[in-house]
Amino acid sequence: MWYLFVFLAIPLFTSSIWMLLLCIWLIVHPLIRKKPKVLERYPEVAIMVPHFNEKPEYLFQALNSIEAQDYPGQITVFLADDGSTNGIQSHLTEWLGLPRKQNYISIRFEQNNGSKGKNMDAALPNVPESVEALVVVDSDTFLEPQSVRKVVERMWQDEKCAAVCGFLVPANKQTNVWEKLQYFEHIGIYPAVKSAQDAFGFVSIMAGAFVVHRMSVIREIGGWGSWIVEDIAWTWKALASGYTTGYSTTAVDYTYAPTNPKCLFKQRRRWARGRVEAYRAAISTSPRRALFLIPFFMLYILSLLPPTLCALPVLAVVFQQWWVFGLIGVSTFLSISMFLLYQKQLPEQLRKGARDIFRSTYYNSLFELFLWRPNVTGFCDEIFGKAKSWMTRG
Repeated sequence: MWYLFVFLAIPLFTSSIWMLLLCIWLIVHPLIRKKPKVLERYPEVAIMVPHFNEKPEYLFQALNSIEAQDYPGQITVFLADDGSTNGIQSHLTEWLGLPRKQNYISIRFEQNNGSKGKNMDAALPNVPESVEALVVVDSDTFLEPQSVRKVVERMWQDEKCAAVCGFLVPANKQTNVWEKLQYFEHIGIYPAVKSAQDAFGFVSIMAGAFVVHRMSVIREIGGWGSWIVEDIAWTWKALASGYTTGYSTTAVDYTYAPTNPKCLFKQRRRWARGRVEAYRAAISTSPRRALFLIPFFMLYILSLLPPTLCALPVLAVVFQQWWVFGLIGVSTFLSISMFLLYQKQLPEQLRKGARDIFRSTYYNSLFELFLWRPNVTGFCDEIFGKAKSWMTRG
């Protein structure tokens, strides 16, 4: 009977080992980390804001945060409207009619291109050859004043760095359980993992809401239009092409997350599908380098297994497998330890107290139960070739 419990506990074993390694690294890394180089020259930067039927208040919150950036020199901002039908252009014309710090260029496509990636590809020819770094900011995402400067500084530490993302925080007011689940996910294990990966130049997922790309790499490997989840697929293609990726804790950005289970399901279904198409992109680019991405892909495959964590304690009592409770206790301890260690790297205004640390462990465990269905559905979508679409959260 014990071997059946070992099988059911595989995801728990895997996550415990992963969290132990993260804890060790979060202790060691601050002791050996080199001081970042001061840039003698800041590269020419452009920002692309793809949008489609965005709420005006969200779009202008994003643009006002771009206006407030402390990046040296003026930034050219491309507003790529993918055939919006909600009258946003009249609002934009009024907003652009006022004196602005940055240089704004509004691009409107009469027909929807079909995805965010295709929208960005269609707007890409408008970016001048002189631009060295292209920042993508989602239309429902707003930035801290230092954020663009921080991601560019991180990228320019390494000439082989293809992309860098910032620390993404849900902007919702946490009025329901769905918003709380996403909030504690994004301030807990996600950034801790990315911080550890950054030290190796191997951040496996760029948060597409706010990410800077090196333009020379875009010109070499192409844009984003081939995929439904453009951020992870482009990242894995860049890694398979021999480039590195990075993460900046101090480049803080806020985005509006789905507010109900239906929209959240659609988003995570799309993200799950993106894992499969990303690995396909890596293999087609370099089968040899794609081998290094297998551990990250296998973590996703493990998420397709039926969630057993809730059933394990009950079954353990019935069949007197008491070691299971020890494993759950170790996993909980490692989760809390990882959260505590990562807090030291965060900007002071984003650090959390003991209550939120315990809540994060609880909500992340609960979220795993919800994510199983969209993970499996998204996997099947890609395997069986279901037609691709925006699948936005509405």
